[in-house]
Amino acid sequence: MGRARQMVIPARQAEGLPLTMVARQADGHSEVVLKNMPCPEGSVVAMVPNGQLLTFIAEHGGYNKVCWGQTEGYARRGNMVLAKTPHAPTHVKQATQRRMAKTFQFTDTKGDIITLSRDGDAVNVHASSVGNVGIWEGFDSKYTRGRQGHVYKTKGRHGMVPRQSVSALLACLQRWECAKKWSVFACHSKKRPYTPGLVRMVKSHLKARGYDTFFDTDALVSICKEELEGAIANSNIFILFLDDKTLDSEWCEFEILAAVKHKVPIHIVVDVDHHGVEDLIDYWRNDRKKGNTRYLFGAYSHQLIAHSVKHEALHDDAMLKIEQRISMALNE
Repeated sequence: MGRARQMVIPARQAEGLPLTMVARQADGHSEVVLKNMPCPEGSVVAMVPNGQLLTFIAEHGGYNKVCWGQTEGYARRGNMVLAKTPHAPTHVKQATQRRMAKTFQFTDTKGDIITLSRDGDAVNVHASSVGNVGIWEGFDSKYTRGRQGHVYKTKGRHGMVPRQSVSALLACLQRWECAKKWSVFACHSKKRPYTPGLVRMVKSHLKARGYDTFFDTDALVSICKEELEGAIANSNIFILFLDDKTLDSEWCEFEILAAVKHKVPIHIVVDVDHHGVEDLIDYWRNDRKKGNTRYLFGAYSHQLIAHSVKHEALHDDAMLKIEQRISMALNE
């Protein structure tokens, strides 16, 4: 496995930040400080060793909000580098699996290991000392939130979530409540033989990274609009694999409008081995009969992604951008 390529994170990136970053103290210290608020007076919640992989959550001024295990905190942007490893995806996959895991674990203020596990619409709570203690019922408003943390309750137990774990726990519970089945809905036309092949390639890559892609050929025995719309509504992002036949498809037109209806972010991938990006956009913009182009090349859509099978660098860049956009949708 080759060594990960790294680069310093700029103040802001148009394509968003990737999922995984690396702690690196800029002035030579061996640890990076994580604080509970993005300003100098914030209290320290963790000291992260240099080289530690972190999960990016959000930008905040000159700070990045990151997650280290189950601890969240703010670190100065200058003390972070991004990990770009298109040929070494293990740590990215692990971070993704942690973010979308069906369990959440923390150590309470008494040293008991508490595990929350998602079971349909319910969240079960298990304590290492006594076993299952019932269904998660949230934080107990009867107790004052002190310096140590927040009091939670189940039918058979009260406990304390440490302050450094509260934010990560709330984020996890929110993701469970709002979790969607599919990371990506792949919209494409089968009129050009190379397009379904590209979709399969992207799907295979994303699967290796821990993301599920809805591809109608694999997901449905028979295609119907009701099932397609349901899958779109249950997807984090919508990717249109655009070629010179795509928008002639009645099915693609229906899927685009369904994505707009359900407010699923639309992203466009163009196979530059077969099409020039600007030429393809001009081709569809000049087709006055295709009214849905306003959703593709306007405020409803995002910057196009150029993909190439022939050029490895373009392929790597396209896949990184797709992962970034999934990550951004998951963290909204």
